Amino acid sequence: MKTIVFTQFEPSRTADVAQASDRFWTSPPPGIKRLGVYTLAGPLPVQLPGQACTVSILEAESEQALLGLVYNVALGGASVASIAAMELPVGPELVKTEEELRC
Repeated sequence: MKTIVFTQFEPSRTADVAQASDRFWTSPPPGIKRLGVYTLAGPLPVQLPGQACTVSILEAESEQALLGLVYNVALGGASVASIAAMELPVGPELVKTEEELRC
């Protein structure tokens, strides 16, 4: 299952959160892989005032694999929220609309 993970933390805790994340991703458990990580340069609606925020896109085979990341990053001082991402096939109408909008 693909999941979007929002991580928020005080900027002063950046080193702690990064260390916790690096510790996890150095030898991740089987069944999880990171597809992308983005740092938000807010303020954005999902971001609390004065907080740093990252968004990760992960593919996890189980809740336990995802929980391993959430637990480690939370120990580093971050608040974590995860949302399941639904994959939808791209139909020919969408491709045509995108081409029209790009022109």
